[in-house]
Amino acid sequence: MNATINKHQLNQIISYIMREYESFGVQKKDNKTFLKPLDNPNKLLTWTEKSKNSFKEILWPDQGVIPQLMRDINKRNGDPGSQATVRVDNSPKKLAFLGLVNCDAKALDIFLKEFSHTDLLLKRSQILVVTVECKPDNNCFCTAFGDLKFKFSDIHIQEEGRNFEIFGLTRAGQKIIEENGVDKFDKKIKIREIVLEKVSPLDLKTISQEIDRRENHHEYWQKIAKQCFGCGACTVVCPLCYCFNQDFKNDLEADCHECHSWDSCFSASFSQIQKNYDFRPENSDRLHNWYHHKFSRSVAKNGYPLCTGCGRCISSCPANLNHHNIIRGLEKQ
Repeated sequence: MNATINKHQLNQIISYIMREYESFGVQKKDNKTFLKPLDNPNKLLTWTEKSKNSFKEILWPDQGVIPQLMRDINKRNGDPGSQATVRVDNSPKKLAFLGLVNCDAKALDIFLKEFSHTDLLLKRSQILVVTVECKPDNNCFCTAFGDLKFKFSDIHIQEEGRNFEIFGLTRAGQKIIEENGVDKFDKKIKIREIVLEKVSPLDLKTISQEIDRRENHHEYWQKIAKQCFGCGACTVVCPLCYCFNQDFKNDLEADCHECHSWDSCFSASFSQIQKNYDFRPENSDRLHNWYHHKFSRSVAKNGYPLCTGCGRCISSCPANLNHHNIIRGLEKQ
């Protein structure tokens, strides 16, 4: 389903989604772009830079209760079919993310895959994804990973003069478009490609192998570690960093339940087993582990890196480390 629509038709489609889903849209706030609850279709940005925050904090908020563990608690309490005995997870039955750029839609797809064997998150079938055309900044390197097809969203929207071109990419997306009176198919219109002229494809196989051979690049990692503050800012903004701590809490108004708080593998305490033992004692150890997880272990296990080139890690780094250049450096070596 490809069609050209006007602003009124677009607002009608967005309003429909807002009625059917708990909707979060990319919007401007204090001249900055954020993904936050959408209460007005006119606030949705349809051509935008990536949001400062990602879907991660919405899909799984910090200090959130872990649903599966709560179900286990209920079973232990002799009530396997109910969650009324605890503060259950408040996730909506259907969720919509509107205005995502393609690299974030891809990151969401990977994020859900990483937890697909659990009951911790909503399933992809419970989430509607609407992407829009992006305004890449100097830190974006999504084209380095090659796979730029818009196959991670249900609907894609791009501006064309005063009108909009809309694409139904899944059956769910097509149904929404059709139910709002758009039935004229235009096969001539195409989704515009993302072009980053200064970004060439990465050789992930070589990068994965060289990160795995840490002993061959000891000086390289030491040099980077000396510049890195170890603050974990990159892990906070990264949509695909999901290290967390679990806390067992008691509540007088509810039974015991498990909560999580986001953590960072850059934190010294994260790799401590006991007060007197840390299996990643140096910042260089923790730095290398971060790259190894994203670009070596994940590539070997899943065939894809835990990175989509959004560049948030670069923008947020107080030490001005460019993580794209760092992995490029391994290619050169």
